[in-house]
Amino acid sequence: MTFVPRDATTLWETFERTVHADPDATALHTPDETVTRRQLADHASELAIAMQAAGVREHSVGLLMLPSSVSFVAAFLALTRLPATAALVSTRFRESELRAVVTTVRPDFVFVLPQDAAEIAAHLDVASEHDLTRPGSDQTLRLLRLRSTAPNVLDVKERFGLRDASSYAALIKFSSGSTGAPKAILWTAANVCAAATNVVKTLDLDASDFVLAPVPLPHSYGFDLGVLPVLFKGTSLAIRRRPTWKAILAELGGGRVSVFLGVPAIYHLLNRIHLDSAPDLSATRYLISCTAPLPVDVAEAFSQRFHASICQHYGSSETGGISLTHHSAAARHFDSVGRALHGVQLSILGPNGESLPVGSRGEIVIGGAATASGYIRGVTKHDTDGFRNGRYWTGDVGTLDADGFLHLDRTRPGVVHVGGWKVSLAEVARVIESHPSVRESSVIDVEDARGLARIVAAVTLQGPVEEAALMEFCRSRLADYKQPRRIHILKKLPQAANGEFAWNAERPPA
Repeated sequence: MTFVPRDATTLWETFERTVHADPDATALHTPDETVTRRQLADHASELAIAMQAAGVREHSVGLLMLPSSVSFVAAFLALTRLPATAALVSTRFRESELRAVVTTVRPDFVFVLPQDAAEIAAHLDVASEHDLTRPGSDQTLRLLRLRSTAPNVLDVKERFGLRDASSYAALIKFSSGSTGAPKAILWTAANVCAAATNVVKTLDLDASDFVLAPVPLPHSYGFDLGVLPVLFKGTSLAIRRRPTWKAILAELGGGRVSVFLGVPAIYHLLNRIHLDSAPDLSATRYLISCTAPLPVDVAEAFSQRFHASICQHYGSSETGGISLTHHSAAARHFDSVGRALHGVQLSILGPNGESLPVGSRGEIVIGGAATASGYIRGVTKHDTDGFRNGRYWTGDVGTLDADGFLHLDRTRPGVVHVGGWKVSLAEVARVIESHPSVRESSVIDVEDARGLARIVAAVTLQGPVEEAALMEFCRSRLADYKQPRRIHILKKLPQAANGEFAWNAERPPA
């Protein structure tokens, strides 16, 4: 008999308690609508019932391939109600990435927007399609039910290739890491609850807080700091997709926003846009920056222009939030990603796993109840070894000062941040080299005129092909943020003394 963890419906029951505390409080806000907690709960319940009618079973696994929206949050909640395992998949994934996800996770169904269904279904073994319309609106989701080969069991060792867990397998996140291909990370209900607790206690969030999120909610940053506080503490979440930055500043200056989820590129743009006068941002306790290093000059320029300090945040899909600079200390620590969040065990370890003294440079290792169970069927030695004895070895290098502030030295070699997403240069190179006319390639990241990272490649050929054809080849196989902006065709890739390829993207050799 299969053991059913007692916390299988914990996430839904937690949200129900939040709803009962104040049913008419705002849960979600978009430019088009305001959704109360009661309305969100009703929408999620109706979705769950419709899913069951379409043949979705309890304890199955579903991919959520939805953009930031009310429907995304409602679909996640519907899965917690069934209960089922929700896998958060970027809508920017292309065919090869989606196939890797499906091979690893073996989902039973997929949630998509109707306009995206045909393209996604072409790469899947679809048994049936069902349109689920939200009552009282014209918003429709399409459920693609798959011919699943996975056992319909709760045993995470049998289904996911991981050690047995006493907590329900509630969530799957994805991270590129150093291998490039999406790596599936299993989060139990206990992990999710711990991650939410760490965030709400560190930021001291309550039902009066209004969180403005122009970042993707399926991304770990947007999900952990945007979605989870709605469920656990009743905060209001403002969902903004592709906003104008003047509109963002108007909201920040309106006095309602208490937490803003930003990325370095946003702050860089806010520093540059023309303003007759800078708005008053004093009502926003936390102007947070995450997903990529925030240049000190950007932080200083923002502080001088808006008389407000950016609070750096550091986290990962494997651990949730790791550290944050408190708003009271941000002005004095532009070069730090802050102190460890509540409940996070942050260590700096040496090459043999030994603890290092204050100020020493070493690998950042994370422990605590929010640390995920592990990678699902890790295919490389690094994937397997990333999780050891309940802790996660991040591959990032940094130092802790005497006051507990973390300073990042560098991220894992070969991994760069583009538009808030991690990109493996090795993955891009593998895709380029899979073209039959390419002999070898070198992929690097460069800064554009706005200070934003972009991917550029150089190749040598063994057959005829034009740059435009190579670019189209990459577009069909890589998410847009991974695609090279240029692919230079060279006679030879120049090498440095250590044997590595070395070239200047601005002036590549012929």
